[in-house]
Amino acid sequence: MEKVFYYRKHMRILKKIIWIVAVLGAILAIIGLLLDDPFLRAFFIIFGLALIIEFFLINIFYKRFTTTRLVINNDLIHFSNNKKNIVLKYEDISHINTASISNFGGFFTIVGKNGEKIKLTVVIENIGEFILILREKLDELKLDVYNKDKLFSFYKTSCYSDDSWRRLYYAFPEILLYFALGIVLNYLSVVYYTGLISTINWIVVILALVIFTVIELGFYGRKIRKEADSITWEVTRFDLVKEKRFIKYLIRIPSIIIAITFITEILVTM
Repeated sequence: MEKVFYYRKHMRILKKIIWIVAVLGAILAIIGLLLDDPFLRAFFIIFGLALIIEFFLINIFYKRFTTTRLVINNDLIHFSNNKKNIVLKYEDISHINTASISNFGGFFTIVGKNGEKIKLTVVIENIGEFILILREKLDELKLDVYNKDKLFSFYKTSCYSDDSWRRLYYAFPEILLYFALGIVLNYLSVVYYTGLISTINWIVVILALVIFTVIELGFYGRKIRKEADSITWEVTRFDLVKEKRFIKYLIRIPSIIIAITFITEILVTM
């Protein structure tokens, strides 16, 4: 048995598109300098510079994440990235430290008897599965190197993180479309009409974020915390079909509202 884990999809995608991001940022900034409209000029320049800054930040800070590879099998754990290469047999584990904040994240550190440390976060994709496999191997070998309550708490946070990122990945294309629609309609409203849609747009965005946060933390997060079984370590996972339906309505309803507002604004000013 061998399983390989990496940091989440968005981290790996950044690694592949990093140069495209830099080139695109430069192109957008140059286009912005050539535009006459002050709103569009500012938007293109700021967005272009933001992409260029992101390029440098990824190179400086994210490389160790994008190159991380975590392997677990019947005998050992192998952790590697651009700076470290650690092979740790289960018998050589001294102890495991965990620190987590429910529904927000945390750290998981495997400390070897030789002092070597493998430090992981909930941004590892399917980190919950990794913890289950590791716990099973440690219990099988009767190695008392972890605090059950703390590890279980981190496991619940990891399961919530896995589900939450899955929802975000599904929602991201819809979010991009919403913001693209909002930018276009906001520009047309400010330049050619009363600018009413700008105010409505911000109200709708804030309300959608509040609703999403309340449901994400208050419902999904709370359900995992309350229903997780500390004996069997079974955690309630959610139906992707139902989640997609929720995300679809949460994002598309605001889009419909601002579109109706814009049409109303046009009719009123005619």
